[in-house]
Amino acid sequence: MLGVKAAGLAPTAEPQPRPHQGSSLPTGFLVGLVLVLGFATYVGTLWFQFVLDDRGQVVENHYVHSWRYLSVLFTKQIWIFAAPRILANYYRPLFLVWFLLNHTLFGLHPMGWHLTTVLVHLAVTLMVFGLVRRITQDRWIAVFAALVFALHPAHIESVAWVSGVSDPLLALCLLPSFIFYVNWRERRPRRLGWLVASLFFYALTLLAKETGVILPVLVFAFEWIWPEGLTAQSRLGRWGQRLRASVLRTLPYVFLTAVYAMVRSRVLRGFAHVVNPLPLSTIILTWPSLLWFYFQHLVWPFDLCVFYELPYVTSPSSPRFIFPMVGLAVVAVGLWVWYRRLAKVRPEAARVLVFALVWVIVPLMPLADLSLFAKGETAHDRYLYLPLIGFGILLGLALRPLGSLPVRAFGEPAFQCLAFLALAAFLGTATSKQDSYWANDLLLYSRGATKVPSSNAAVTDLASVYGELGQYGAAIRLYHEVLERDPQLWYANYNLGYTYYQLSDLQGADKYLRRAIALDGSVPDEYFYLGLSSMKRGHDEFAEASFRRAIQLDSQGLGYHFALGLVLQQKGDYTGALRQFRLELANHPHEKAAMQQIQQIEHAKPKSSG
Repeated sequence: MLGVKAAGLAPTAEPQPRPHQGSSLPTGFLVGLVLVLGFATYVGTLWFQFVLDDRGQVVENHYVHSWRYLSVLFTKQIWIFAAPRILANYYRPLFLVWFLLNHTLFGLHPMGWHLTTVLVHLAVTLMVFGLVRRITQDRWIAVFAALVFALHPAHIESVAWVSGVSDPLLALCLLPSFIFYVNWRERRPRRLGWLVASLFFYALTLLAKETGVILPVLVFAFEWIWPEGLTAQSRLGRWGQRLRASVLRTLPYVFLTAVYAMVRSRVLRGFAHVVNPLPLSTIILTWPSLLWFYFQHLVWPFDLCVFYELPYVTSPSSPRFIFPMVGLAVVAVGLWVWYRRLAKVRPEAARVLVFALVWVIVPLMPLADLSLFAKGETAHDRYLYLPLIGFGILLGLALRPLGSLPVRAFGEPAFQCLAFLALAAFLGTATSKQDSYWANDLLLYSRGATKVPSSNAAVTDLASVYGELGQYGAAIRLYHEVLERDPQLWYANYNLGYTYYQLSDLQGADKYLRRAIALDGSVPDEYFYLGLSSMKRGHDEFAEASFRRAIQLDSQGLGYHFALGLVLQQKGDYTGALRQFRLELANHPHEKAAMQQIQQIEHAKPKSSG
């Protein structure tokens, strides 16, 4: 498979099981079984709808509906279709190209999108097995790690949700980059080729999701944990050699990160933008509760939800700081004791333990600056996608001693096989029972509003679903409930204004759309619907100004040029109207209404100009 004897990664010999009759289960069978279980666990998601951000990022995002926008995907932030002028923190062109590919293959039929998402997850699972076996030289540790990764319920958000594919795409690029780095490190034939391949996939990693910047840290940690060629006599000297080798091997990746940082800063007009200004003390005091949240979801992945209210901690005397700190300290002591015991009898296994902890902790590091996340968005299960690789290795290390017991089944240690089946049943059942609420928006938001009734995002999104279902009374009641708690919430004001517009309550629509614009005037749809409301009220001049502002923010917004054309047509400016209708048709060739207006004006033009 992927042996690394030259790297010195294989653990020292562990107690061997007694000789037995019969052949053991083929490795291919075990890996295939993991993949089959993974597909069976998520096969139900193929019938799920587009939910949450899928509406905007897939259904209404014309930039991923045509290949003529391919270059735009590499030069704009991912929310360009909704708010092209905002200062965003998300530059993920490969993520958008993935959507473009899916739209080319499946159109807007969700089943195909869900199928490719599941297949990416299974491909990553296969690479997790290869990486772990490469590191440990133990197929059962790798099998356990792959099984945990394939079936763990924390992955529901990344696999059952189309837009959650950003993390599987990240892993799909990051893992080959790391494996090729190990090949380069081992001085295999075509050594430079392995480095080039590793850097190429690292570039793809960065274009898939910004948290891919952790790869240089992983490379540095790997070099530090498994150093090569230490010749110094003193401990300090060996540390110096270790540091020098680790830095040198990491430099190519650091250089590529710097290039990415320059490109990202140019596109986003800054490397990162503060979304929710927080004092540094609050950020640091909140870290323990955030880490404890993720620890809980790793070891007991139940009662999951897409919305979590993680309050900020402002005082070290707060129970939200003290109790998580105590819990984390207990976990740290337990890991230290485990490490010391392994270091005495199996030093290479102890190194694997450290490496696994690195894979748990390092992927969470980009989440440390809480000011980059909106309130209520600091914690999500999808952020555990990469950490679960490390967690799977830890669990594999913990279960591996079962292989030394004498009882056999199918040529394998019986208790190890039993642990595999029990783990598969536990995780598979937990995932299958908890992914169903991702089937549609009503189930997703109802669960969120029930679990976290204080979540303004969950209640507002649920209200939006009620509005789409025609239950406007319920929708308006929930919007007002949210605005009583937070009158400054722009999207609640916008959604309420849009709901009033649908009900033809133009005065109410005007009121709340204006409030939304006053709170955040960077969203073009706010001006678009305010313009439609004004046009219906006969305020053509204000409607024209609103439409022009919407076009200024997004010149390719669906219906923007068409609406402006209608206003100009009513004013008798047929030349201007004709130009706007043609622009609408150029942006959206399938808009028949624009073509009809063009034909109508061109047909009537001789008479009107005669």
